[in-house]
Amino acid sequence: LLLPTAYFLWLVERHIETNGQFFFKTYTDSVWFTINSMATIGYGDTWPQTLTGRTLTASLCCIGLVLWTLPAGIISAGLTSIDEKRRESERLLRPAARLILAWWRLQTIKNQSRTTCGKQQVNGKCKQFIARLLYARLRREFRRCHYGTNDAYDVQLRVDIDRIFHCLQTIKQKLDAVDEKCLTDL
Repeated sequence: LLLPTAYFLWLVERHIETNGQFFFKTYTDSVWFTINSMATIGYGDTWPQTLTGRTLTASLCCIGLVLWTLPAGIISAGLTSIDEKRRESERLLRPAARLILAWWRLQTIKNQSRTTCGKQQVNGKCKQFIARLLYARLRREFRRCHYGTNDAYDVQLRVDIDRIFHCLQTIKQKLDAVDEKCLTDL
């Protein structure tokens, strides 16, 4: 587009003299003017004198504007996409770490509860149940961070989980009280 336009501009303007100067004396002068006009710089050192030359220059400026701004928009969109992916991975990092830690604790508690008996076994089962609830909650939070959420359902789920934790704490306190009573009776 640049070279043919410069050639046509040179053909139209090469014989036109302004103030004792030929602005488009050579083809390279025409290419220089075309590059400046296409990049919308327009130093003002040369300008076309004929209507055909001015029409070519005006259309060249419009086309140049599109050709220079379109890649800028594409590059900007690509960089924005990269930045969004980086933010999303950072946003998922903390929930993923918490989920992995909860899974590790659950596995550790499972392994410990296999080797215990008596009160420790009951206590281990309670710990294992609490660890499973925590793991399930964190897994749900991670999925919500990754895939989106249904707010009403999540609020109800949190209320239910809080009730279950409260009931478990009450049961644990009662078991500890019964265990202490049994120990004092012995």
